[in-house]
Amino acid sequence: MLRVLPALLLLALCACGATEPRTSRAKQSGFAPCPATLPPEMVCIPGGTFVRGDDRDPHASPAEPVTVSTFLLDVHEVTNAAWSACVAEGACRRLTRFAGYMGAQQPAVAMRWDEARAFCARRGARLPTEAEWERAASGPDDTRFPWGDRPGRDCEHAIVETDAGHGCGRDTTWPVMSRPAHGFGLHDMGGNVWEWVADAYAPCYRGCDHACGDACAGLDPRGPSGERLRVVRGGSWWHDVDRATVTARRGVPADNPNPHRFGFRCAADVSAP
Repeated sequence: MLRVLPALLLLALCACGATEPRTSRAKQSGFAPCPATLPPEMVCIPGGTFVRGDDRDPHASPAEPVTVSTFLLDVHEVTNAAWSACVAEGACRRLTRFAGYMGAQQPAVAMRWDEARAFCARRGARLPTEAEWERAASGPDDTRFPWGDRPGRDCEHAIVETDAGHGCGRDTTWPVMSRPAHGFGLHDMGGNVWEWVADAYAPCYRGCDHACGDACAGLDPRGPSGERLRVVRGGSWWHDVDRATVTARRGVPADNPNPHRFGFRCAADVSAP
């Protein structure tokens, strides 16, 4: 269940009960409780400490504990229907229309990072931080994939590339929630579309040139500042399931010039008691 960690850190974590479910570890003092009433499109992710990163991936290393406060996150990626409503209100730009990607319940794609951020802000929300996104994707048990520690067969858990082709043979995205919810009740945290998060990109957390360092550590890390690249998470219909792990990450230009078919979901703060 645990991802690869340096030996001394792994021993330390095991000594304090790292193999017990994260649901119990999340019940630490000082975090806001989940609200009794939630917006219909969001779930609550309880504050707590989890193991972020993977030592087997130089772009997601090292694996180390980080802590996030309680927050809310959209159940699924923002859809074309929701984006179109924003366009109709005059608050959002009409995005590039890609044939096969424009179904009302397919995830909206091809926006810039700042447009995704502004869409969330109109809802009184924001983009999730990279640490929040991984905490939510890894679920209560801190698994390698959003649905568990094994990739599964074909498109059992996610819309990814398989022997049938990209997007489980459809060569495009699928409507959101086409696969079961996992972990905290979230859909499509692996596959369907890469998702913008709030953080600027650094090529690793520690131990490489231009590492993120302390900006990616501790309580509620926000990532580095002053970077042109932004992080996308979660894999997509274009990549195989190995890119749908909870730790897989990419750095891409914030202005999405091509434009690539990235999507997003929104997060929101939970006030401390």
